[in-house]
Amino acid sequence: MTRAPGSRVRDRDYVARVRRHRTSALLPLIAGASAAYSLGSSWLESSYRKYTPWALADAARVSLACGNEYR
Repeated sequence: MTRAPGSRVRDRDYVARVRRHRTSALLPLIAGASAAYSLGSSWLESSYRKYTPWALADAARVSLACGNEYR
């Protein structure tokens, strides 16, 4: 499902989308993106600013708190 930039996503839909992926697979990807976009100028230039530090941190938090290896 594709959403327009700036549109709202319900929290339960966001959690469900993160939970679709195994925590052991998602966290290394988040860590890699975090390293790649570690400078302020780099994440400001990412498409739709989707690689902001707080977005990556929240996806990792949701994966750790709500995810599991069997989804």
